Amino acid sequence: MNRLQEAPEPVYQYLARRFGVGHNSASFTCEIDDKGHSIVSRRLEVEAFSEIETLDSFLMFPEGNEDREDSSLDFVQLSTLDKDWRIIEPEEGDTPLIKTKSIRPESQGLLIEIDFTTTLRFGDYVRYLLIEKSTIPVFELGHTQKQNERPINYEYFGWAISRPTRQLQLKVIFPLIEEPIIFRKEVRRSTTSGFKSPPIQHAELLYIPEPTYEKTRDGRIELSLSIMYPVMGLTYMIKWQPRSVT
Repeated sequence: MNRLQEAPEPVYQYLARRFGVGHNSASFTCEIDDKGHSIVSRRLEVEAFSEIETLDSFLMFPEGNEDREDSSLDFVQLSTLDKDWRIIEPEEGDTPLIKTKSIRPESQGLLIEIDFTTTLRFGDYVRYLLIEKSTIPVFELGHTQKQNERPINYEYFGWAISRPTRQLQLKVIFPLIEEPIIFRKEVRRSTTSGFKSPPIQHAELLYIPEPTYEKTRDGRIELSLSIMYPVMGLTYMIKWQPRSVT
């Protein structure tokens, strides 16, 4: 029996009502440049099941150094989107619907508090784009000796589900100089103190598809993973072993 036969929509509705908010759609794209830096873009459609004035957002380096003084992440952009995921440009003098209330670097990531200038009420939807970038290389390009020495000898990008969500999409876009030689899905139990190799959720892996592989118009490789009704408390990932393209 697949998940869609198990009536997950009532479960989503129940949890979102209890939680006060849900994600109708959550899309996360990690774009890697030829130095190993990353730009992470998240496109979210928030569904209000209560009055909402603020939401928090955290982007974490799972293998980050807790002794590091800054997060090595920079905030780039926060914008409201329309139903086709296009940026809504506010008229001159208008107050934007969404803005950053606070941006706080932490040792393993960047915590951003988002403020809605008009309180969301039950039944409201808002779509927004949040972009952050790394200031240091995050990913190893090609299979290196340094990668062999890591506790985990593959690269990965994923997202922890902290709110009820109907649809999750993960994407990784590689630079022209690199391609993944092996790639697969993975689901682990979420942690609050970095990636400590929590147990793989083998039962959940049976419910989700394998990542897809395709090339963008400019010839870069893109891995994508789409999941309906991901489970709160789990982290969904695309992982791969890289190879430099000569």
